[in-house]
Amino acid sequence: MSPWVSPVLSSWGPEPAQAVGYDLPAISPWWAYLSLVSSALSAFHGYRRNLSVGWAVGWGLAGALFPVITPAIAVAQGFGKRA
Repeated sequence: MSPWVSPVLSSWGPEPAQAVGYDLPAISPWWAYLSLVSSALSAFHGYRRNLSVGWAVGWGLAGALFPVITPAIAVAQGFGKRA
């Protein structure tokens, strides 16, 4: 725990990963790359389709979380075509 954190905060319990008893599994570099590319393509599609930064952010997040299905939906909608 950082020395800048008050002693009260450090007495709340163990760190979340320690409380569960195991660490989260590592993410495959291929899956991370696929997620990054999907996020970028999906954000592009969201912006071009709606001309809105908000939609671009939403599509980008969806592309990062669901890197296989989100680009498939974008292609089915007509990649980058106006709604």
